[in-house]
Amino acid sequence: MFSSLCSKGCLVLVALCAVTELTAEKTKPAAYACFVPERKDDFAFENDKVAFRIYGPALKDSVENSGIDCWLKRVDYPIIDKWYAENAAGKSYHKDHGEGYDPYSVGSSLGCGGLALWVDGKLAQSNVFKNYRIIENGPTRTVFEIDYAWENLEGDFTETRRFTLALGSQLFKAESQIFSKGQPAQTTVAIGIATHGGKAIVSANTLQNSVWISGWESIHGAQLGTGAIIPIKNYSSTQIIDSDKSDRSHIALIANTDREGRIAYHAGFAWSKAGEIVHLEDWIQYLSTFSEK
Repeated sequence: MFSSLCSKGCLVLVALCAVTELTAEKTKPAAYACFVPERKDDFAFENDKVAFRIYGPALKDSVENSGIDCWLKRVDYPIIDKWYAENAAGKSYHKDHGEGYDPYSVGSSLGCGGLALWVDGKLAQSNVFKNYRIIENGPTRTVFEIDYAWENLEGDFTETRRFTLALGSQLFKAESQIFSKGQPAQTTVAIGIATHGGKAIVSANTLQNSVWISGWESIHGAQLGTGAIIPIKNYSSTQIIDSDKSDRSHIALIANTDREGRIAYHAGFAWSKAGEIVHLEDWIQYLSTFSEK
């Protein structure tokens, strides 16, 4: 890891995952994020409960875009460096070797908590991230920013999204600001979760100060709950998007950014094999309790 100054003069921590050699196994719970150029410019982040991956510039011509991948873990210590190193050595992270694995399919979908513009009743997704900045990196939380852009969409839209993932939480916080032609844009967005061809059981609830959506699906005999939460002040509607096309089925919260183009939300998941949230009712209770806080 090394530090540098961003264009605004802030201190930026830049972490590169060691994917070719694992020098020491980390055993203490920690929040952690890193850029992985060796794996097609992935950016990965985790805490003691969950892990995520987003896709970078090396995949700009692929089907992947700004969707968010879930890495299912059932240990409380960091696994990102370890899994990348093992995968590079031929031990696939798509198979569970006792700590968890990556069976989640993102493709061109929003994945778990991706954000798109909502244009004429349809998702308009940005491509993979263009830049990243790690601001804080553990042990109790990791904070970083990601820059996105919409290609071939009138308005020259861009986004800067700040992610915060703290120890003990199933959900990350995302603070997004949308721009059009370089100026803050008051616009409509969709924050959603993939339902994988409608296979996931979907739920939604409107509370006093927030609205949440949920998906609950079976993967290799275990259960995965995904979800997103937005403040009621930004909320417009909930949309269930069904499609025969691969990766196009979602449940999404349609919301409006403020005058500065900003919106904040939470999103994340729970895997039954982690042993804490094992039933749909547990997941709905978690989202409801989190929302009330």
